[in-house]
This record gives sequence, structure tokens and C-alpha cells, in this order.
Amino acid sequence: MYEFLFSIFKVRTIALEDRIENILLSREAKELNITTDSLLSFRILQSKISYSLEQFIDKNGLKSGVVRSEQPFRLIPLDTKEGQDVLADTYKMYVRNEYLKELKQKYRVKIHLKPPLTPTLDMSGLVSNSRGNTKSDRSIWIISDFSCSACRENHKGLERVFNELQDDFHFKYVSYSADINPEIKFVACSAKQGKFGQAYNLLFESASNGEMNWDKLGSQIKIDTAACQACMNTFDEKPFINNIARLQELNIVSTPTVVIDDRIYYGQLTLTAIEKYIEDTKK
Repeated sequence: MYEFLFSIFKVRTIALEDRIENILLSREAKELNITTDSLLSFRILQSKISYSLEQFIDKNGLKSGVVRSEQPFRLIPLDTKEGQDVLADTYKMYVRNEYLKELKQKYRVKIHLKPPLTPTLDMSGLVSNSRGNTKSDRSIWIISDFSCSACRENHKGLERVFNELQDDFHFKYVSYSADINPEIKFVACSAKQGKFGQAYNLLFESASNGEMNWDKLGSQIKIDTAACQACMNTFDEKPFINNIARLQELNIVSTPTVVIDDRIYYGQLTLTAIEKYIEDTKK
């Protein structure tokens, strides 16, 4: 029911914002005696001087590829024509949105409608691995699966989110999988040696073929591989089983799922989108 109501609100709000934005662009273009397309083209050229396309790619973790908004789980490589076209459209939309922020300030436009926040979830009882500012009362949960292609495709973007927000947020990571696979055991056992982040990133960045050399991977992150193997052989499955049951109680059934300040985040898993969500929810 919540998602249905949220969708209705979002459609109506987007229609209102589109109308206001089109009026602002038309007004500004009329003052300059040019078309709105020429106005936006000029702004794109200006922006590339202060914020190049390369900087845009780097900040948003797009080196591995881009996605279309209507197909968020399909990664399009930048070295393809389609990838370059989508990148150009994404950059153009970024410039347009930033320019509209300036116009809204110039013309003192204020929209008092706010989307409803998702319900607060009780995340207690979940066993997680921590990174970032563990003393912060603000949290970002990342629920993922090493066998999930969408998780793998979005990993670099979420790592970019961590790198940017780690000073302000307590990041908590939970594995959610159909079974307790060796990847889960390896990361949990590496975490016992203080190498959770390194093991987590290594597995997502390594090609998974189902036959990992755990000693070789362990040596890459400089852990005691014998202790890690012993830990994997005697792995306590109970915390993982309890986590799965707890996540299902919270109706979290897909990966990747991101929970920000105990509310499920619906949106693109990019730094720009998540930063905007965090800023909007503070207002």
C-alpha cells in the first residue's frame, strides 16, 4: 500500500515540478532571446569548464559503465556508442538540474510538497559488519549478495557512497543469500582479522567462477590464511540464519537493498542520488 501511495504522490509531484521547470527555462531563454535548447547547450559548455565530463564520471563512479533510469540493473559500458549516448544524456540532465537550482533561487521558487518517507524499520537483531563512523547515530545499511549480478554492478557506486559519507554515517553490511556460500564465510572470517572491507571489496571486484582460491585471495588482503581456512571449516551458521529470518520479517526480500537512517531507500544507487535523498530528508 505504501509503495502504491508513494507512486501516486511521485507522479503528481514530478508533473508539477516539470511544469515549473519548463516555465523557468522558457522565461530565462526569452530574456536572452534564444531557444531553451540553445540555453541548455550553452550551460553544458560552461559547465564542462568548471566540472568536466571526466570529473563527473569519477565522482559518480561511472568508469565501469552507466545505466538508463528505466533499466537500473543493466550496466552499459562507456566504450560503446550506447554508453556514450547515455553518458551524454546523464551529464546533460545533471547540468539541467543544477541550472534549475540556480533559477529557482533567482526567481525565489519554493515547492512545499515533500514525498512521504518510507516507514521506519526496526533493524535490531541483525548481525552486521561495520565501516565508517561507528559512533554516528546516522546509519546506512547495505544488504547484498555476492551471487547477485545487480549487487556486483552497483558495488562501485555504493563504494563511492561509502568513501564520500564514511565520516558522517555508520555503514552496516549484511549478507542475504539463498545459502551460506564460501564467499559469506570468507568475508566473515576475514572480518575476524579486521579485514572486512578489504575482503568484501575483493570478492565483488573479482570474477566469480565458483572455484575461488581462498588462500590466494587471503594473501592479497594479508590475512592469516590458515586461520581463515580453519574459521571457514568451523563456520557458525546461526547468526546468518537468524539474519535471513529477521530480514524476511522486515519484508526485505531482494538485493541490493539500501536502508538509510532505518528507512528503505528507493532510487538509483549512485552518490548523487543518495546525497540528494539525504539532503531532502533533512529539510
